Amino acid sequence: ADFKMWEDDSLISILKELKSQTILISKIQFLKLIHEKYHQSKERLKEYPPLAINLISNPAVNLRPILTDSGKKIAGMCPVASTKTLCCNLRTIDVVQNCAFGCSYCSIQTFYNKGQVMVENNLKDKLDTIEIDTIEISDKKRLYHFGVGQSSDSLLLGNYNSILDSLMNWATKYQENIILEFKTKSQNIDYFLEKKHKSEKKENFIPKNVFISWSLNTETIIKNEEHLTSSLSDRLQAARKILDQKLGIKVAFHFHPIVYYKNWQSEYHDVVKRLHDNFDPSEILFISLGTVTMIKPVIHEMRIRGAQGNLKSKILQMPMQKIFSRFSYPIEIKSELFTQVYSMFEKDWREDIFFYLCMEPKECWERISFTNFNFNSNSNSNEDFEQQLCLWVKRKQL
Repeated sequence: ADFKMWEDDSLISILKELKSQTILISKIQFLKLIHEKYHQSKERLKEYPPLAINLISNPAVNLRPILTDSGKKIAGMCPVASTKTLCCNLRTIDVVQNCAFGCSYCSIQTFYNKGQVMVENNLKDKLDTIEIDTIEISDKKRLYHFGVGQSSDSLLLGNYNSILDSLMNWATKYQENIILEFKTKSQNIDYFLEKKHKSEKKENFIPKNVFISWSLNTETIIKNEEHLTSSLSDRLQAARKILDQKLGIKVAFHFHPIVYYKNWQSEYHDVVKRLHDNFDPSEILFISLGTVTMIKPVIHEMRIRGAQGNLKSKILQMPMQKIFSRFSYPIEIKSELFTQVYSMFEKDWREDIFFYLCMEPKECWERISFTNFNFNSNSNSNEDFEQQLCLWVKRKQL
């Protein structure tokens, strides 16, 4: 299945080579040859074709939203949050379940019914059931980082069924205690532009604790692995428009997943340069860095689609190591990716923007010195990190 997904002819080349020889080999020797070729393919830097990999078949293409009363809690912890990693303690709000984008590496389409995008009905009432502890801790407000975009792209459906209206009202209710992040790979910002146009108090219609973040990647990865999503140019233009319209909110960016492939340094440097050219660090709240991280069911689902000929992807063509029940690059490669991408940013960006690692083990943090985050593996917890990030966002939004 992997060879087929990667469009790698290693298996065919073995068969042709054996066919040309007169000496017979045993099944064990034959399997050994295959294993050697397989691991050689995984260990070398993968190379994407000049033209994008074709999207052969994607069940997400024809998904349509359906209103539902799931009976489930709509709020929970980030599914990859762990005490073994240092993370932002993100709390998720699952307003929409499933996504019409087709990122090859994404876990969303593994968890939900492939034929439906489910939208929670009566969202306003369900948001009111989320428990927010407003008690002050050491004379400071208890702060929480909530995000929309873990179970589907947060702006995919716009204000369908008043989704965004309900979330804005909820965020306003808890302005002192939460920051609310809309994470997206789309350019669908019409809701925010229309609200401003209709609002009498243009500067106040979006609460100060709300912001939008864009996942960024190189053109190569977007074209080959993030099918149906907006291009890098469209994502950056949408972020620029949000800022230019003076909506009273700032933006954030996620370099996630950073992928290890031929020419990755120059191509990620190009993404960083485009940020430098189009934004001022004062406009950006934070930038997170993360690599390919997958659970076993996602890998299994990819291989099923690959074996059926319905998926062409090179994501699994990588050195892979099991880290805390998830599969990712070895620590050495992770550290190289993070160190180099972070160093691509100019000094004033590293000083004025909160940089952090997403879903990564503490060992990675120990190898990188982020300007605005004083990491101490013995004292920092996910809750400490959450408070630091929330305070940074709230101060910078003012």
